[in-house]
Amino acid sequence: MVKLSKNASIIIKPSDPNLGLVILEILWYETECFRQLKGSTVYKELCKEEAKIICLKAKIQLQEIMDTFSKNLQYKEQEFFNSKLDDFEIPGFYITHKIQKTPMVGRPIVAGYNWLAAPVSKVVHNI
Repeated sequence: MVKLSKNASIIIKPSDPNLGLVILEILWYETECFRQLKGSTVYKELCKEEAKIICLKAKIQLQEIMDTFSKNLQYKEQEFFNSKLDDFEIPGFYITHKIQKTPMVGRPIVAGYNWLAAPVSKVVHNI
Protein backbone atom coordinates (compact mmCIF):
# COMPACT_ATOMS: atom_id res chain seq x y z
CA MET A 1 0.00 0.00 0.00
CA VAL A 2 1.39 3.41 -0.95
CA LYS A 3 0.54 6.12 1.55
CA LEU A 4 1.09 9.75 0.65
CA SER A 5 1.72 10.82 4.24
CA LYS A 6 1.05 9.63 7.76
CA ASN A 7 -2.24 11.53 7.81
CA ALA A 8 -3.30 10.84 4.22
CA SER A 9 -6.82 9.60 3.68
CA ILE A 10 -6.08 8.06 0.28
CA ILE A 11 -3.93 5.27 -1.08
CA ILE A 12 -2.75 4.48 -4.60
CA LYS A 13 -3.21 0.88 -5.75
CA PRO A 14 -3.12 -1.03 -9.04
CA SER A 15 -6.51 -1.68 -10.60
CA ASP A 16 -8.00 -4.94 -11.72
CA PRO A 17 -7.85 -5.91 -14.61
CA ASN A 18 -4.46 -4.17 -14.82
CA LEU A 19 -5.78 -0.89 -16.20
CA GLY A 20 -3.38 1.35 -14.31
CA LEU A 21 -3.37 2.93 -10.88
CA VAL A 22 -6.40 4.10 -8.93
CA ILE A 23 -6.65 6.52 -6.03
CA LEU A 24 -8.81 5.14 -3.25
CA GLU A 25 -10.03 6.42 0.07
CA ILE A 26 -8.39 4.42 2.84
CA LEU A 27 -11.76 4.05 4.59
CA TRP A 28 -13.29 2.39 1.49
CA TYR A 29 -10.23 0.13 1.06
CA GLU A 30 -10.20 -1.03 4.68
CA THR A 31 -13.97 -1.50 4.75
CA GLU A 32 -13.84 -3.64 1.60
CA CYS A 33 -10.97 -5.75 2.97
CA PHE A 34 -12.82 -6.42 6.22
CA ARG A 35 -16.07 -7.13 4.35
CA GLN A 36 -14.35 -9.85 2.37
CA LEU A 37 -12.41 -11.28 5.28
CA LYS A 38 -15.20 -11.31 7.86
CA GLY A 39 -18.16 -12.24 5.68
CA SER A 40 -16.57 -15.25 4.08
CA THR A 41 -16.34 -18.98 4.63
CA VAL A 42 -13.05 -18.91 2.68
CA TYR A 43 -11.00 -17.03 5.27
CA LYS A 44 -10.65 -17.85 8.94
CA GLU A 45 -9.08 -15.59 11.53
CA LEU A 46 -6.28 -17.36 13.40
CA CYS A 47 -4.52 -16.56 16.60
CA LYS A 48 -0.71 -16.56 16.53
CA GLU A 49 -0.55 -20.04 18.04
CA GLU A 50 -2.87 -21.50 15.37
CA ALA A 51 -0.82 -19.83 12.63
CA LYS A 52 2.41 -21.27 14.07
CA ILE A 53 0.91 -24.78 14.10
CA ILE A 54 -0.23 -24.49 10.48
CA CYS A 55 3.20 -23.20 9.43
CA LEU A 56 4.92 -26.06 11.26
CA LYS A 57 2.64 -28.66 9.63
CA ALA A 58 3.23 -27.16 6.18
CA LYS A 59 6.98 -27.12 6.78
CA ILE A 60 7.00 -30.76 7.87
CA GLN A 61 4.90 -31.82 4.87
CA LEU A 62 7.16 -29.97 2.45
CA GLN A 63 10.27 -31.50 4.07
CA GLU A 64 8.76 -34.98 3.72
CA ILE A 65 7.98 -34.39 0.05
CA MET A 66 11.50 -33.05 -0.56
CA ASP A 67 13.04 -36.04 1.24
CA THR A 68 11.09 -38.36 -1.06
CA PHE A 69 12.39 -36.69 -4.22
CA SER A 70 15.86 -35.61 -3.02
CA LYS A 71 17.60 -38.61 -4.59
CA ASN A 72 16.46 -37.33 -8.00
CA LEU A 73 17.68 -33.77 -7.41
CA GLN A 74 21.09 -32.20 -7.61
CA TYR A 75 22.45 -30.36 -4.58
CA LYS A 76 21.68 -26.87 -5.97
CA GLU A 77 18.11 -27.92 -6.76
CA GLN A 78 17.63 -29.27 -3.23
CA GLU A 79 19.11 -26.07 -1.85
CA PHE A 80 16.69 -23.96 -3.92
CA PHE A 81 13.63 -26.02 -2.93
CA ASN A 82 14.55 -25.81 0.76
CA SER A 83 15.57 -22.13 0.68
CA LYS A 84 12.39 -20.85 2.37
CA LEU A 85 11.95 -23.59 4.98
CA ASP A 86 13.63 -21.56 7.71
CA ASP A 87 13.16 -18.04 6.36
CA PHE A 88 9.61 -17.52 5.15
CA GLU A 89 6.76 -15.06 5.60
CA ILE A 90 3.07 -15.84 5.98
CA PRO A 91 1.30 -14.68 2.79
CA GLY A 92 -0.36 -11.28 2.98
CA PHE A 93 -3.91 -10.32 2.01
CA TYR A 94 -4.77 -7.27 -0.06
CA ILE A 95 -7.28 -6.26 -2.70
CA THR A 96 -7.14 -4.61 -6.09
CA HIS A 97 -9.96 -2.32 -7.13
CA LYS A 98 -12.30 -3.67 -9.82
CA ILE A 99 -12.88 -0.42 -11.69
CA GLN A 100 -15.33 -1.98 -14.17
CA LYS A 101 -17.81 -3.06 -11.45
CA THR A 102 -20.77 -1.12 -10.11
CA PRO A 103 -20.88 -0.91 -7.16
CA MET A 104 -17.14 -0.86 -6.52
CA VAL A 105 -15.66 -4.07 -5.16
CA GLY A 106 -12.19 -5.39 -4.51
CA ARG A 107 -10.54 -8.48 -5.94
CA PRO A 108 -8.89 -10.44 -3.11
CA ILE A 109 -5.25 -11.43 -3.50
CA VAL A 110 -3.15 -13.48 -1.12
CA ALA A 111 0.47 -12.96 -2.12
CA GLY A 112 2.88 -15.64 -0.99
CA TYR A 113 6.15 -14.50 -2.58
CA ASN A 114 8.19 -15.48 0.47
CA TRP A 115 6.05 -18.41 1.64
CA LEU A 116 7.90 -21.66 2.31
CA ALA A 117 6.44 -23.33 -0.80
CA ALA A 118 7.32 -20.41 -3.13
CA PRO A 119 10.42 -22.09 -4.65
CA VAL A 120 8.50 -25.31 -5.42
CA SER A 121 5.63 -23.26 -6.84
CA LYS A 122 8.01 -21.43 -9.19
CA VAL A 123 9.33 -24.70 -10.58
CA VAL A 124 5.85 -26.18 -10.98
CA HIS A 125 4.70 -22.99 -12.71
CA ASN A 126 7.58 -23.17 -15.20
CA ILE A 127 6.95 -26.87 -15.95
